[in-house]
Amino acid sequence: MFEDLTLRTTIQGRAAIGRYLGRALRELPYGTGASVRHVVGGEQGGGYEWKADGHTVPRGVVALELGKAGEITRLTTTWDGGLMDEGVLSSPAALSFDR
Repeated sequence: MFEDLTLRTTIQGRAAIGRYLGRALRELPYGTGASVRHVVGGEQGGGYEWKADGHTVPRGVVALELGKAGEITRLTTTWDGGLMDEGVLSSPAALSFDR
Protein backbone atom coordinates (compact mmCIF):
# COMPACT_ATOMS: atom_id res chain seq x y z
CA MET A 1 0.00 0.00 0.00
CA PHE A 2 1.19 3.51 -0.85
CA GLU A 3 -0.20 6.52 1.01
CA ASP A 4 0.55 10.18 0.45
CA LEU A 5 -1.13 11.84 3.42
CA THR A 6 -0.64 15.34 2.02
CA LEU A 7 -2.43 14.48 -1.22
CA ARG A 8 -4.95 12.23 0.59
CA THR A 9 -4.07 9.50 -1.88
CA THR A 10 -3.98 5.75 -1.21
CA ILE A 11 -2.99 3.21 -3.84
CA GLN A 12 -2.96 -0.55 -3.39
CA GLY A 13 -1.03 -3.14 -5.34
CA ARG A 14 2.49 -3.21 -6.69
CA ALA A 15 1.49 -2.66 -10.33
CA ALA A 16 -0.87 0.24 -9.56
CA ILE A 17 1.74 1.90 -7.34
CA GLY A 18 4.37 1.53 -10.05
CA ARG A 19 2.08 3.09 -12.66
CA TYR A 20 1.23 6.00 -10.35
CA LEU A 21 4.85 6.72 -9.46
CA GLY A 22 5.80 6.51 -13.15
CA ARG A 23 3.25 9.25 -13.88
CA ALA A 24 3.74 11.43 -10.80
CA LEU A 25 7.35 11.34 -9.54
CA ARG A 26 8.51 14.25 -11.71
CA GLU A 27 5.82 16.44 -10.07
CA LEU A 28 6.20 15.26 -6.47
CA PRO A 29 8.72 16.89 -4.12
CA TYR A 30 10.05 13.45 -3.06
CA GLY A 31 10.54 12.41 -6.68
CA THR A 32 13.14 13.48 -9.20
CA GLY A 33 16.04 15.29 -7.53
CA ALA A 34 15.14 14.37 -3.94
CA SER A 35 17.68 12.69 -1.71
CA VAL A 36 17.74 10.94 1.66
CA ARG A 37 18.63 13.16 4.61
CA HIS A 38 18.20 10.88 7.64
CA VAL A 39 17.22 7.21 8.16
CA VAL A 40 15.78 5.41 11.22
CA GLY A 41 14.38 1.93 11.64
CA GLY A 42 14.50 -1.64 12.75
CA GLU A 43 13.20 -5.10 11.91
CA GLN A 44 9.54 -4.07 11.67
CA GLY A 45 10.06 -0.96 9.58
CA GLY A 46 11.35 2.52 9.79
CA GLY A 47 11.49 5.62 7.76
CA TYR A 48 13.56 8.36 6.31
CA GLU A 49 13.56 12.10 5.93
CA TRP A 50 14.07 13.33 2.40
CA LYS A 51 15.19 16.68 1.09
CA ALA A 52 14.56 18.32 -2.23
CA ASP A 53 17.04 21.15 -2.73
CA GLY A 54 15.60 23.92 -4.88
CA HIS A 55 12.03 22.61 -4.63
CA THR A 56 9.14 24.60 -3.15
CA VAL A 57 8.80 21.82 -0.55
CA PRO A 58 12.32 21.36 0.84
CA ARG A 59 11.74 18.24 2.98
CA GLY A 60 9.34 15.55 4.14
CA VAL A 61 9.22 12.08 5.65
CA VAL A 62 8.45 8.51 4.56
CA ALA A 63 7.47 5.68 6.91
CA LEU A 64 7.91 2.05 5.86
CA GLU A 65 6.15 -0.98 7.34
CA LEU A 66 7.70 -4.36 6.63
CA GLY A 67 6.15 -7.80 6.31
CA LYS A 68 7.49 -10.98 7.87
CA ALA A 69 9.77 -11.64 4.91
CA GLY A 70 11.19 -8.10 5.06
CA GLU A 71 9.17 -6.81 2.11
CA ILE A 72 7.66 -3.31 2.22
CA THR A 73 3.94 -3.69 2.90
CA ARG A 74 3.08 -0.03 3.41
CA LEU A 75 4.82 3.19 2.45
CA THR A 76 3.38 6.38 3.91
CA THR A 77 4.67 9.86 3.12
CA THR A 78 3.81 13.33 4.31
CA TRP A 79 5.14 16.77 3.56
CA ASP A 80 4.03 20.41 3.85
CA GLY A 81 1.53 20.85 1.04
CA GLY A 82 0.84 24.38 2.27
CA LEU A 83 4.07 25.44 0.57
CA MET A 84 2.69 24.60 -2.88
CA ASP A 85 0.15 26.42 -5.00
CA GLU A 86 -3.25 24.68 -4.84
CA GLY A 87 -3.32 24.11 -8.62
CA VAL A 88 0.11 22.47 -8.52
CA LEU A 89 -0.93 20.41 -5.51
CA SER A 90 -3.96 18.93 -7.26
CA SER A 91 -1.98 17.71 -10.29
CA PRO A 92 -0.17 14.74 -8.63
CA ALA A 93 -3.35 13.76 -6.81
CA ALA A 94 -5.21 13.59 -10.11
CA LEU A 95 -2.50 11.29 -11.46
CA SER A 96 -3.47 8.67 -8.88
CA PHE A 97 -6.37 7.54 -11.07
CA ASP A 98 -5.56 4.86 -13.64
CA ARG A 99 -7.02 5.80 -17.00
